[in-house]
Formats: sequence, C-alpha cells, structure tokens
Amino acid sequence: MRKFEQRGDKVIAWFIDRRNGETVTSDEADILVGADGIHSAVRRQLYPEEGEPNFAGQMLWRAAVAAAPFLGGATMAVAGHYHQRVIAYPIGAAPGGGGKLLTNWIAQMTVANEAPPREDWNRKVAKERFFDAYRDWKFPFLDFPQLVADTDEIFEFPLVDRHPVERWSFGRVTLIGDAAHPTQPTGSQAGSQAIVDARMLTAELLANADPVAALANYDRVRRPPMNDITLRNRNFGPEAAMQLAEERAPGGFNRIEDVIPRAELEEISRSFQKVAGLDPATLNARPSFLPKRENDAADTQH
Repeated sequence: MRKFEQRGDKVIAWFIDRRNGETVTSDEADILVGADGIHSAVRRQLYPEEGEPNFAGQMLWRAAVAAAPFLGGATMAVAGHYHQRVIAYPIGAAPGGGGKLLTNWIAQMTVANEAPPREDWNRKVAKERFFDAYRDWKFPFLDFPQLVADTDEIFEFPLVDRHPVERWSFGRVTLIGDAAHPTQPTGSQAGSQAIVDARMLTAELLANADPVAALANYDRVRRPPMNDITLRNRNFGPEAAMQLAEERAPGGFNRIEDVIPRAELEEISRSFQKVAGLDPATLNARPSFLPKRENDAADTQH
C-alpha cells in the first residue's frame, strides 16, 4: 500500500505493484485495518517519524527438522539465559512417519558490534555461522547440536520490536498484530496475541453500528495490556527466572528452589499471565469474545 485517506464515511487506499513501484489501483471501504507486519505501511503513515524497528542486540537462528520425540513428545524445552539460549518443541508429525516429529528449534544469542539486517523470515544461513557456540549444548533429553546438524535449511533474523505507541485507532483506521505491537517473541506472545487482536476487533465491530466507535473501543481495551507485554518481553517476560538462575547460580545447582524460592517463581509466572490474559481462572471464567454461531456445533463435529 502506498497511502490512504479518510473521506467522510470511507477510507480510500492506493496500492502499488511491488515489481515496479507504480500505483496500480485504489479501493475504498468503511474501515482500514493495518495487519501488514512490523514494517507496516499503514503504521508508517500514522507515525512517519518512527524509523526502523529497535534491534535488541541479538540474533535468532530457526528451523524445523524431523527428530525423535523428547520428554514425551508434547513438551517445549527452553534452556540458557538472556545472552544465549535454545528453544525446541514439536509442531506435528514428521513427513514419512517413522515415529519422528517435526521439531521447531531456535538458537538465540547476543551478538557484538553487528549491524542488524532488515528483518526477513526468508534469509537462509549456514549452520557454521553459530554452531560452535552451541557445540556442547547436550542435555539428557535432547542433543541440540545433533538437531542442528540434521537440519538442511536454517533461517536467520534479528531480535527486534518497536516502542509502544499512544494510539492504534485513528478514525476509521486501526492496527493489529505486529503492525500494532511488534514484540520480542518471548513466551510465544507475538503471533498468539495477534489472534486475540483479531477476535477483539471483530467483537467490537459486531457490537457497534458505528465503526469509528468500534475501533476506538478496541484501542482503549486492547492497547494498554499489549504495551505492557512489549516492555515485559524486553526483560525476558515469563522466562525471567532463567536469567535469575544464571545470575544467582552461575556454577549450577541441584534444586531450583535453593536458587529461586517457589513463591518467587510463581509470582514471575502469575504476573505475566495476568497482563497477557492467560491467567487460567480468569480465562476460563470470561465469555468468548465472539457470539456462538448456529453452525459451530456442526463445525466441531467435522
């Protein structure tokens, strides 16, 4: 999208052909929802002085590979600390079967004196770029170096986010997902919160005949907790306990409770759950954002 304008009760947007940069068409609608990611063209028009995303000084290397199940085959493993860690979890059955699972893995590490490349989910790199730093990361339940060695395609991208803003909705225009709250993916809160955005925005549009009021309500309710999550994730979010363990017991420990009292561990988890809307009691007690459809039961059966 090149630009948009609000005229009366409509929003008009002009779109470009990315192959040559020329305007090819325009369209109009009652509202415009910017769901175009961290480099959002809609957000850029709303905040023209914002500049590039904030680089956190870390790189992530990510891939998926067929591997034997670990810890029962339904567990996410997170190991390490703020400056170097790994994450691994199954995402489904591996092609070809054989009892293996398609396992997603991430290696994340602080990098010194390195200019961040533009975020690109399609940038492939060789494993030699980071492998030596993880050569000894073998656990009783998971051989991480072997997981990397067995992987054919590895993708690299910088750890980035944007500063929270004071408004998402401007009249008939609003933002959702990474266009609204680009967040470091700590605690799996980036993509999952975008889904919540969409449901809450839909609920407001269904409840309000005036789309301007609907977008304003969505902004008022949804933006404050997401701004909080963005800032918490910069401080390791729900995984802050890992950094505490590294700082308090750099030589290792036998019992985590000897390093971080159980009450402190629970408070770290509970405080993040509350602001993220993941507290089990609250989540189970509240009604669905969207009204139940007549064919929901039939959909479930299929």
